[in-house]
Amino acid sequence: SVVIMSKISYSLEEISNLLNLPYEGDGQTLIYGLAPIQTAQKGQLTFLDNSKYRLYLSRTQASAIILSKKNLPPDASFSALLS
Repeated sequence: SVVIMSKISYSLEEISNLLNLPYEGDGQTLIYGLAPIQTAQKGQLTFLDNSKYRLYLSRTQASAIILSKKNLPPDASFSALLS
């Protein structure tokens, strides 16, 4: 899998504004790159679009996840951008 990394970081709030998506969690969470939900680490943003990957919500180390509000667990341990 390909992980895109750069030296630039954006806060979750900045990404939220750029994508025009609301967020839940810590808006000051810093994001340094993107990665698949299965391999994402702290500082990375991932997404959940296919329900077959839902099992990774409790396992991912991603700092934030783009997902629909219906897929946001009530006890989420991550920040989220809501699509």
